[in-house]
Amino acid sequence: MNDEDEEPYPFKLYKGDDKEKMKVRMYLAMLYSASSAMTYYMWMPKLLIYLECFVSTKNSLDIDATEYLAKLKEIDNKWHPEQSIVDNNLIYTTIDRYWFWRIDYYLWEQRELFFKNELLNVVEKYVFRRNRSIEHIAPQHPKDEYGDKTRFYWDDESRPEVAWKRDCLGNMVMISSGQNSTLTNSCFEVKHAIMQRYASGNGTVESLKMLYVYSKYNSWSLDNIDEHQRSSMKVLKYSYERDSRRWNDFHNKIYE
Repeated sequence: MNDEDEEPYPFKLYKGDDKEKMKVRMYLAMLYSASSAMTYYMWMPKLLIYLECFVSTKNSLDIDATEYLAKLKEIDNKWHPEQSIVDNNLIYTTIDRYWFWRIDYYLWEQRELFFKNELLNVVEKYVFRRNRSIEHIAPQHPKDEYGDKTRFYWDDESRPEVAWKRDCLGNMVMISSGQNSTLTNSCFEVKHAIMQRYASGNGTVESLKMLYVYSKYNSWSLDNIDEHQRSSMKVLKYSYERDSRRWNDFHNKIYE
């Protein structure tokens, strides 16, 4: 967990597999990054109560990382229940940024399913950070010189079904305001080239959702937005599953 590029805060678990310990660290970092002035550390009191109960009943400080992670997820899932995905609507004007961080965490946790070869090394170095802004993959204001007005003419009254796609989860990622300013209204091909530089080590990957998009697609279309919308919603749906084996058939069930 890094805060404004400072060194990671020390955190130790003394029992469990190192990979499970890292999941705990990443989940805590995700919760911290997703907190705001209104929700700051809202998950911490319940976690401390759980730890106090654990110590008093088992007379031990030796908590297992897998058990600890399961409790973290349980607390978070109660704070952000699955139904809230529907209630929140997950569109540009109403979406809680928490959902972007949640997607990034599960893309990291299930990284071997979503990323291959050298990209796995990039994902391994991913760090949760705060202060993120929403970036549209297909630009909000397409430019003539890139041909995006032909591909994404959001205000075409003859195609009212297209308008919502601009602001849906499938056409959005969350990155820093600085990177957002760099990419604003650029076409997919320009963003793809910039993302390739980041993925090769010449920069910082700020969104695993964005990395996934630019590694999976060489071009962007309304059909791609639909497909990535289904994929993103499936990640969120599966994140509530307690049986991790369900992730193995993820790609086979995107279109359900």
